[in-house]
Amino acid sequence: MRTRTLASRLAAAGIAMAAMVLPCQPASQAAVQQHELEFDLPAGLLSAALIEIGRLGGVIVSFKPELVSTRSIGPIRGRFSLREALERALLDTDLSVDIKADGTVTVQPSPSPSPPATGESVTLPAVQVRAQADAPPDTGLLAVSASTATRTETVLSRLPQAVSVVTREALDLQNAQTSTDGLLHVPGVTGQIGDVTSDMVPSFTIRGFPALHLISGMRTLRDELPLDSETLERIEVLKGPSGVIGGAAESWGRGGTINLVRKQAGPGHRNTVALGLSSRDNGTLRSSFDLGAPLALGTHWRLVGYGNRSGHTEGGYDGQHSRGLLATVSHRGRDLQATLTVQGDRRRDVPAATSRVFMSPDKLRAVGLGDEVSAVSSEDSALSNAGDIELDLSWSFLPQWRTTLKARRETVRRDTRRHSFWLGSMVLLSLRRESSRFSGLQTGVIGDVATGAVKHQLLLAVDVGRSRSAERYGTATWNIDPATFQPGLTVLPETPIWDGRTLKPGGDRYVLRRGLLLQDQLSWGNWGAGVKVQQSRKSERIVVGDDADSSTSWPKALNWDAGLAYQWTPFTAVYGGWQSAVAWNDWSNGPILLFDGSEAHESRMRQVQAGVKFDLLDDRLALRLEAFRLQLLNAQASSAELGGLFEHPGREVRGLEFEMNGRVVPALEMNLGLALVRARDTATGVLVPATQLSSVPAVGVSSRTLNLLARYHLPETVAPASSVGLAFRAFSPIWVTAPDAEGLSTPMRLPGGARTDLSWTRKTGSWTFGVFIQNLFDRKLYGTFASQTYVPLQPGRSLGVTLTVSE
Repeated sequence: MRTRTLASRLAAAGIAMAAMVLPCQPASQAAVQQHELEFDLPAGLLSAALIEIGRLGGVIVSFKPELVSTRSIGPIRGRFSLREALERALLDTDLSVDIKADGTVTVQPSPSPSPPATGESVTLPAVQVRAQADAPPDTGLLAVSASTATRTETVLSRLPQAVSVVTREALDLQNAQTSTDGLLHVPGVTGQIGDVTSDMVPSFTIRGFPALHLISGMRTLRDELPLDSETLERIEVLKGPSGVIGGAAESWGRGGTINLVRKQAGPGHRNTVALGLSSRDNGTLRSSFDLGAPLALGTHWRLVGYGNRSGHTEGGYDGQHSRGLLATVSHRGRDLQATLTVQGDRRRDVPAATSRVFMSPDKLRAVGLGDEVSAVSSEDSALSNAGDIELDLSWSFLPQWRTTLKARRETVRRDTRRHSFWLGSMVLLSLRRESSRFSGLQTGVIGDVATGAVKHQLLLAVDVGRSRSAERYGTATWNIDPATFQPGLTVLPETPIWDGRTLKPGGDRYVLRRGLLLQDQLSWGNWGAGVKVQQSRKSERIVVGDDADSSTSWPKALNWDAGLAYQWTPFTAVYGGWQSAVAWNDWSNGPILLFDGSEAHESRMRQVQAGVKFDLLDDRLALRLEAFRLQLLNAQASSAELGGLFEHPGREVRGLEFEMNGRVVPALEMNLGLALVRARDTATGVLVPATQLSSVPAVGVSSRTLNLLARYHLPETVAPASSVGLAFRAFSPIWVTAPDAEGLSTPMRLPGGARTDLSWTRKTGSWTFGVFIQNLFDRKLYGTFASQTYVPLQPGRSLGVTLTVSE
């Protein structure tokens, strides 16, 4: 989709502006102005057009985002010099281009501007940037805009809520192999690579609640399957329930949205081939290629291939591996933009290494952490095959209006085998086979409208998603002596006490989701606002064996999102917002009745937030500070006193997030994130009366986290074209089982920890060589999602090298 392509380019411009203080060879003014280039730019945002014109011309066009963020232009096609192309883009605006003798290109208010509309501010100073004429702008760690929160490309400083962006360079700096790895340095996100459950899927929460997973802005079946990082252009993380994105939440609520934006074909692509080798999991080999070229004027293709294979893992399991292809063809015409994307991948994931939990001999309750243990069976794994085809269209049928359409067909098959301990004295083998299909459609109309001094960007969109999943289950159990049984050494008896390894139907599930979205983004002078309303509906049908169909239709859910921002100074914006989204209850057997005979209400997620955003050092550094309160309301629980269900407040999370992205000094770029949260659950237990509810710490949520990504470019006199990187994250202790008022469970808390990764990169011509060390101090870090029997361990220290050639 055009907006996703614009997202990557806007991100490129943001960090490229940070390069103003780097040593460079200035371009001559004559070369900049006289050399003619072929331009084929569609109608769209002025900011994106300026970035693309500068990229094609080999220079960085600098501008203040506030000057151009709400402006749109028509298409630009033909052969022009850089100056001519820029002047066409700025036609009918009060802006002009200034090209200095040293090659500096700046967009600024015209020397004699026409009187601005009432309330419109054009007094912000321009940004001066120097850049090398033959070097394309680098993506860097700073993103300028995102599309997840609004479905249209929006400058981050103007959004009245928090959106964290993991850029392509941030993924490379982390040496992230999958999207799961890339999310571990996002403030407010709690997750781990492996889980102890039978599914062995990545587990994520945002601000203490589950996350909604999207691929390029649309729901996906792959929320349980990580995407290989080689297929990703960026990851956008929206904080808060925001019911207008993806409709209503599931029964456990929603703390945010993870949007994986895949790579697309386009001009200026550089072909790359990469190879990596590390000591992780007794040797891991990784390879990839990224090829692309034009097919015709305005039409390009791109092919990304990747593969990964490891030896016997640290957890004692057979090696994991993955391989796949991503192919995309993109056409950008005068008024029509179209992108076709096809992806297929195959994975073998295994459980994480684990640590034994000490159990009390009398009641088998957890009393502490023990030593690392080997796998019960080295063959445990989750095999998956996934594939999808996606069509993305955008048509500008009027200068200020365009329509979009996105359709995806997706198929996922999973086969899981997992041994685990059960009740302390048994081994349970779980087998699961699942086949799922998904068809989704998003279509909408976007228009720019002005009513006096107020500018509107309107969006009317319709979402339809249909999925079908079929599950098959099998189990087997063995009795063991926990005092003598040694995982990985003691062989299980050939005949279990219960043998249900023949797979049996677990039920076919049919789900239909529909949504209607209305959005208005307003701006007038230094003020900006956003109002979004969505009506969502879900119906479900379950077929179990030969039983009759069980159908459920949920009533219509009204979700909304509102926010207000004010540009306080040229570099400071303050904002506030409020989101509300329904979290569906499980009404598969009809409405839930409370103890007094009344029907239960749908659970609802609500968040209120306020913050301040800074654009400092001539837009080279962005800071965000936000305070928030997120609640799950109308939760149901059983009461022995009342003799039935009653409603009570659910989980509440209050917190403060700080995030800094960009270039701090000329040679140092950094992402720094700090999150302080207080997560509490309403405790009901079994015997607690409804009139005596208590509040206990929430499980699986760390109260303090610190994330740091940094890259320092070494002086040319010390090490030419070299840089060193740092990836650091730390978190405080986490409750696995929180204390309760009744004393029915033994509290268990995992210690916090910190991990440090270092890397060194050297570029020589078209070759790039890198060395990295992950978990430098070999810290034992425990996973955040644990059980009372085993706690997953994150990987230990590993050393690796990478080699990349590009042209």
